[in-house]
Amino acid sequence: VWGRYKGSGTQPYQTQVDLQGLATKCTCPSRKIPCKHASGLLAMLGEQPDNLPLTEPPGWVAEWIAGREEKARRSEERASRVVDEE
Repeated sequence: VWGRYKGSGTQPYQTQVDLQGLATKCTCPSRKIPCKHASGLLAMLGEQPDNLPLTEPPGWVAEWIAGREEKARRSEERASRVVDEE
């Protein structure tokens, strides 16, 4: 799930939530995880799912997802090598 939020900056915050991996990312300066933008996106998904149209994710979301998948793949490979060495 992804969205853009108008914040105090000149550019909207880019917010994304990985529902399968339960992870969030946002370009806002908040240090809270999840930030209020990601929490709001999840609330909207739960309360008003029709307001979130089904579309192809933009590049910034696709890149984040691909990076998460690559990191998980490398982690699995490392874990497999450790088990093989034992």
